[in-house]
Amino acid sequence: MRALTLVQSSVLTLLIILSSSAALGAERRAGNLEYSFGLIYTQDESVDTRRGSGIDFDDRVGLQGGFDYYLSSRLSLGFDMTWVEPNYKAVLVPDDGSDPVTVSRRSRVFTGQFNATFNLLEGPITPFVEGGLGWTYFDSRVRSEAPVVGCWYDPLWGYICADRYRTYDETNLSYGLGVGMRMDLSRNLFAKATYRWLELDFDGGREKPLLESAAVELGWRF
Repeated sequence: MRALTLVQSSVLTLLIILSSSAALGAERRAGNLEYSFGLIYTQDESVDTRRGSGIDFDDRVGLQGGFDYYLSSRLSLGFDMTWVEPNYKAVLVPDDGSDPVTVSRRSRVFTGQFNATFNLLEGPITPFVEGGLGWTYFDSRVRSEAPVVGCWYDPLWGYICADRYRTYDETNLSYGLGVGMRMDLSRNLFAKATYRWLELDFDGGREKPLLESAAVELGWRF
């Protein structure tokens, strides 16, 4: 009997602690602004375009950051940014019928997304889902014109000459979905992990590229 009473008391105490933690997490999130920063891992991806050309991206680790404003304890609106520089190999088919040309470079890829996030629970540990809409910028680092050389005098390094040039680049509409887990570490510190699917509105391929990534972030609440 005493053992049963002890178990009941322990369960009741645990429920009170969890309820208090849930209320604290909900109260601290609602109406606050949060910032986060971390690492993102993008998987390799192949894109087949028309007339036999295509491009293969290697997997890569990059940077991820953003902010969210909580309209309630569960719903937030925010903006996320990612920056990665994956290596790629592109096969280009010239219009004149000559042999295909292979180009290998390290690209620059920037994505900005306006996101809505919904936490499934109000406690300090909760899964969440998110959806976003924005744009993705791709820089091939392949010159599109002859370089222009300029020279100037630097007070530290003296007379300097450098070349500047334009590259082939493109900006596309992008939209995606994500799922993840969030944990409040303290009143003002949290961590979250997210898995995302990002689709590019790219007209040059047989199908729209679908990019998959995983991110781990540490965040601060203000």
